[in-house]
Amino acid sequence: MPLNKDSLEALKQLKTEFGIKDDFPISQLFSRSEKSPIMYFVSPGVKELFVNDKQDRLLVINMGIKMFIKHHVTDSKCPYRLSQEGMPWLFPYITKRIITITEKDFDILLTTKDPFFSTFTDSVQRGLQALDQGPVVFVLDPKCKRKAAGMALSGWRGKVSCHLLVQKSEISVLSELEMSTAEKDTGKKKEKKQ
Repeated sequence: MPLNKDSLEALKQLKTEFGIKDDFPISQLFSRSEKSPIMYFVSPGVKELFVNDKQDRLLVINMGIKMFIKHHVTDSKCPYRLSQEGMPWLFPYITKRIITITEKDFDILLTTKDPFFSTFTDSVQRGLQALDQGPVVFVLDPKCKRKAAGMALSGWRGKVSCHLLVQKSEISVLSELEMSTAEKDTGKKKEKKQ
């Protein structure tokens, strides 16, 4: 179903909080029910299919990708967080609450459950301290030599620590990918020395 009044109000708050550009296709957001904690993003074709189903003949089992998920935290202004699943479609429209991280910071986020701000590089510490508690987007510096360079990751800025809002399986794959890249680089360096 299209978003209800409460969801639309929350979406206004999300737009302000993340500086979501006006050309983001809000009309492509749907929910499963009046009380659904998740907003799903669908393609223009799927949206048309729903809009034109005047006789309610469609039986929907699953649709779209998770874009926003309700996140109950008392000290956060924002009632929703960003889903990693929807990040590739949403990130081009976000202008605020973005923290660019170095390779070192990336490794900390992948290997530490709730790292304190003090464990990060100075620029990331400053970025985190400038924000209030709530959802953030961590972006691996596009200029770095990692395979994941430029990747946007959904995260949460707590009171003194932060963490990724990414499934463990995805973190595991990213860690393995980065370790295999590092091993290849080490192997190449050894070959050059010989």
